[in-house]
Amino acid sequence: MKRIIAMDAIRGFALLGLLSMNLVHMANFELGYVAASPAHHLDPFFAMVNSIFFDGRFRSLFAMLFGAALCVQVANASSSEQAKIRLKWLLLFGMVHGVLIWPGDILFNYALSGFVALKFIDAQRAKLIRYTAGFIVLPALLLSLLLLVDPEASINRSSPEYLELVQRVPNTYWQLVVNNGLYFIIVSLLIPVITLWYTAGLMLLGMLLFKDGLFELNTREPTEKINLYAVLAIVLSFVGFVVERKVGIAFFEGIDWLLAIPVALFYIVVIKSVMRASRYKLYTMQVVGRLALTLYISQSIIFVSYFHFIQPEAISKWDRVDYFAAFVVATILQLVIANLYFKVFKQGPLEKLLKWLTLRRGGHD
Repeated sequence: MKRIIAMDAIRGFALLGLLSMNLVHMANFELGYVAASPAHHLDPFFAMVNSIFFDGRFRSLFAMLFGAALCVQVANASSSEQAKIRLKWLLLFGMVHGVLIWPGDILFNYALSGFVALKFIDAQRAKLIRYTAGFIVLPALLLSLLLLVDPEASINRSSPEYLELVQRVPNTYWQLVVNNGLYFIIVSLLIPVITLWYTAGLMLLGMLLFKDGLFELNTREPTEKINLYAVLAIVLSFVGFVVERKVGIAFFEGIDWLLAIPVALFYIVVIKSVMRASRYKLYTMQVVGRLALTLYISQSIIFVSYFHFIQPEAISKWDRVDYFAAFVVATILQLVIANLYFKVFKQGPLEKLLKWLTLRRGGHD
């Protein structure tokens, strides 16, 4: 099966977008973004934009693409065995990434969820729809319920909790690895509770969309329906954002997981529309998608190094506008680097390694 160029471009878009939310957790994994006191005057605006258009939207899109990619891998190999081998290696990649670089890794979770999704690779459509809905809706509602029962405390950079955490920021690589290891263990133990099933549900949705041809450039998507759902999701996200800020309780996140899906689907519509209108079919974005694994790990290496060893004071000084500026600069650099890279090479280094390990382990060399 030849490359599906729309999937490459959409994956590239999702990969670039992931950094927008990962950045604050690369600086402060435990708490994420903590506002100054008083907060920067642009903080509310960027918080709203993140909540409506970024947070969870690109993660959902990436998970759907992962499910679609499983369909491609199984079709290419005529069985699921090679896909299972690839997932096992991704588990290892995730563990290494999570402990040695950044515990916010998604590869480990995606690999575990991928094993669940693979069990439905040949399922009938009705069964696939049923499990997709259950896996997505139930964890999202459970998360909102947990946040309502046990709300997160509101803190700022003057809060004792924050000041204590800043004092514990690792200043040597060994300390960073120890911290990462502890966080990674905690996160890994929590994965089966909620995120495993939610992510698997998104992958099943990706399988459904792939079978419907939504990731094919020449297949027309139900644009009006997707646009309507996206507008409703954006309005509800805005309402939820305002209500949360008024009451001071972050109970809306689980519901927002559901609202992220229509917006992610809208992004697919936009990318495909631009590709159809573009002479080069968004080639720049395609090559980013083909380098997704390499760029994802590179993002962590660069920004974790920056925040912990090069400019650690940025953790306590950067406001949302600074993170957004870094995201824009990083996006431009990744687009440029990916295009220059593919003028010389045909495959990313980590993509090549993963393929070699998969085929070698599968006895296909």
